[in-house]
Formats: sequence, C-alpha cells, structure tokens
Amino acid sequence: MTDPAQGPRALEDVDFAAIQGNFAVANNIKLTTALAHENMTDPNVVIVAVDKKNLDKPFVKDLVEAYHSEEFKEYILSNPDYEGYHLPKYFNE
Repeated sequence: MTDPAQGPRALEDVDFAAIQGNFAVANNIKLTTALAHENMTDPNVVIVAVDKKNLDKPFVKDLVEAYHSEEFKEYILSNPDYEGYHLPKYFNE
C-alpha cells in the first residue's frame, strides 16, 4: 500500500492501482481510462466548508453563486480534463 499521492507513480510497477481522481488528473491520467469508478453520491462530490460565523459573508455567497453559474458549468463540460468526473445533479438540468 502506498500513500494516495504515490499511486500514479507506482502505476507502472503494479498491475492495477486505486487512484483518487485529483491525483489522476494532476498526473495526466484520464478518468475515462479507469477500469471502474467509485459510485459517488451527490453530497460527497464537492463540499465547501466555511466557519459558521462566515455563513452570511459575501465571499461565501459569491462561492456558491460561482459554483452554480452557467459559466462554471460550461467550463467544466467543455474541458476535456474533466471527462469522467461525477458531476453534480444540477449540471443535468
């Protein structure tokens, strides 16, 4: 067993490896080449956590608005680096 960040480097020395998506993408491994993907549920796709005292701060509202913007959705869907990612439900709306 290796540290998760070492998975991509170990790939050439093993028959298979479980590699987290962020490490795969950072190492130019296309998610679409995976033998299998984890069945992720929407609450686990992206979690943005802020201190409760900041919940009503403008920067938090800006983050949520940006994440749900049409521009962000178009960027993700048009960028080949994100092929194979589990996308939030609202992307299909």
